[in-house]
Amino acid sequence: MNRSVNGLSLVLIISLLGLETSSQITPNSPQVSAQELTCFITNDCIAMSISESVEIDLDSEAATGGILKNWSLGGLIIERETTSQLIPVSQIKKIKFTGDVWVRDGNNYRKILDEDLMIDQQITWEDIPLTAFNFVGGSQTVLLQLKKVLSKEDWQELVDRSQKTMYVIDEIELNQNEKTMIVTATPINRIKSN
Repeated sequence: MNRSVNGLSLVLIISLLGLETSSQITPNSPQVSAQELTCFITNDCIAMSISESVEIDLDSEAATGGILKNWSLGGLIIERETTSQLIPVSQIKKIKFTGDVWVRDGNNYRKILDEDLMIDQQITWEDIPLTAFNFVGGSQTVLLQLKKVLSKEDWQELVDRSQKTMYVIDEIELNQNEKTMIVTATPINRIKSN
């Protein structure tokens, strides 16, 4: 069935977001945000999952944590019980994502337990601009724009691998001087559909 977006038919060949191969996406699709649609159109980012629980190391050697509610270049909004706190990005040294993660796998979600993440299989991407990280509000999904950061070969390998693998971000270390970050993620095999 063909659907169009602004009169232009989009047939998606690569399943970067865990949607079925050759999916048709429209702005009315409840599973796809405008950010995710842009990711598909520009083909420059990979969707990754995060846990909503975070532990944050601050530059002041202090630490805090809670439930991540929002992330922008201005800061992270963390919720604890009945209070919310805005933590400016400029004060953050490291963010550790803790707890279980719900990941999109095809048109379904599945729970990945924190203890099932294989730390020895982690992948690290360095020197990622802070602007390359896009939090998809209301979900445990981020879009990481890596196409311009990775070599052409590394990007293509990541795209190819993402057809069989999803990524769960474990940790982000920020370099405030360079306005970059180091992202560490664990690959998770997709469930094969029949």
